Amino acid sequence: MVIYLQTPVDLLRKRVEKRNINYEQKISTEYLEKIAASYSNYFHNQHKSNVLIVNNENIDLLEDSSALNMMVDRIMGITSIREYFNPQFI
Repeated sequence: MVIYLQTPVDLLRKRVEKRNINYEQKISTEYLEKIAASYSNYFHNQHKSNVLIVNNENIDLLEDSSALNMMVDRIMGITSIREYFNPQFI
């Protein structure tokens, strides 16, 4: 099973800046846009194994343990090869 945390590029950029890891600061927005589009295409259209596609815009799994618990509950409830999860948590 793959869990794909689909995140808007502007939020990815903010999270990279917040982590403040030196080598990550050099990642361009254009690169993030290309890789996000590639991942989206792959997991929505080409990936053949079980996948949970999570809208990661309104949750913070690193900072909020209740969001992590909600994610674990959702994973345990998966019943099909491709499922979508759109939590509205923040």
